[in-house]
Amino acid sequence: MILVYGDIPKSVLGLPLRQRKPLRVRDMNMSRARGIVNIWVALCFPLFIAFAGLAVDTGFCVVSTMKLQDAADAAALAGASQVLFNTDTAISAARDATVNTGKANYVGGLALQLNRNDGNSLTGEVVVGHYDRATSAFTNAPGDLAYGRRNAVMVNATRADGSSNPKLPAFFGPIFGVSGYSATRTAIAMTGNLEGDGVIVLNPHDPGALHMNGNPTLTISGGNLQVNSDASDAVSTNGKPTIDVDLAEITGGISSVGPFTGEVLTGQSRVEDPLAALPAPAIGTDLGKIRVTGNKTVNLQPGYYSGGITITSGSAVLAPGVYVLGGAGLDLGGNANLDAQGVMFYIVGSGAVNLKGNGAVNIRAMDPNIDHTVPADIAETYQGVAFFQARTNTNASSISGTKDTVIDGTVYFPATSLDLGGNASWKCTQVIADTVSVSGNGDIMVDYDGRFPALSHAIFLVK
Repeated sequence: MILVYGDIPKSVLGLPLRQRKPLRVRDMNMSRARGIVNIWVALCFPLFIAFAGLAVDTGFCVVSTMKLQDAADAAALAGASQVLFNTDTAISAARDATVNTGKANYVGGLALQLNRNDGNSLTGEVVVGHYDRATSAFTNAPGDLAYGRRNAVMVNATRADGSSNPKLPAFFGPIFGVSGYSATRTAIAMTGNLEGDGVIVLNPHDPGALHMNGNPTLTISGGNLQVNSDASDAVSTNGKPTIDVDLAEITGGISSVGPFTGEVLTGQSRVEDPLAALPAPAIGTDLGKIRVTGNKTVNLQPGYYSGGITITSGSAVLAPGVYVLGGAGLDLGGNANLDAQGVMFYIVGSGAVNLKGNGAVNIRAMDPNIDHTVPADIAETYQGVAFFQARTNTNASSISGTKDTVIDGTVYFPATSLDLGGNASWKCTQVIADTVSVSGNGDIMVDYDGRFPALSHAIFLVK
């Protein structure tokens, strides 16, 4: 006798006994298990959504932050390409380039906006300053306060409340009370080579672009010698001169290695004129001409002297500022004495520089930290430059110093030949000219201090 508890499906009753399968507990509990799974799925579904949202938002933030860094890098490089010279125009151009490049890059679906930060706060979004590779330090003040050299741009690119750009959006974050994500990336780019040149000869092709004649010694300390001419005899000599410099870099060749005491490299790349963007000063009211004779002493004010300044005997004391000289230019001879502190001579028209004689010549270029009587924009623009012969003025100039000749500043003759001579030791800070000849029996000392390095076109990221 078989006892069966519970209802038996008709499909089972109709089967032969050997085909009937006994009911198992698992079959009876299957529907109950399915119900429990549905409950767990319902309970865990928000967690699944949270993890999926976290993955989407995290991926978006990672990609956007990478794009933010790329945008900061591009903007800093664009700005650094403009920071070649210490002029208001160059600094403004650097800020414009940085801002415009930022706008050309999209981060999180929006063009990157950068504030110009004209006040140049170190925490601003665009900062123009000086980067010291030796110490890896960036400062928003000029690295060399005497000459105001700025060589780098720092970009602080931010997507955050309170910045020029909103926070990065959160797609699933609002479900959990997160409205967006903040991100900041910094980039610093700098420009220029690291080697300074005490003497730069700009002419690209002339033979004898640097010519040594007689028995002079040209001593360059603190910097190198650069000759841009590609002529086979870009450096030529006659007599027994000496060029005392640690490194001479010449685009072309030399007629003899004899004069050099240091390393000589030929076939080198040219360098750019570091003062190519230096603007011509304003001419102003014509003050006529000055001629000093008879051992008199005159005191002069900056301005335009169409006839130039000539001293054959006597002395001239010049107040700080820019002296624009036409006519005879600056012509010193005999027992002429000149004391010019905080001065730049700009030579125009038919003028030239002709310094010779037996007197004392003491010239110091402008320094905005010292020469407070000079308008700040003028002092900052022309700081460090003692002579600047107009680019349209091709009249040859000559500086033949005495033992009492000191020119604390750069002598800049971009379109003409400059003869350095004399029979005594005298010094200046830097020489930049189209061609240079050195003659006499004296020792011309170029005591280079790092101002106006010859900048290459190399623009690179340092951070």
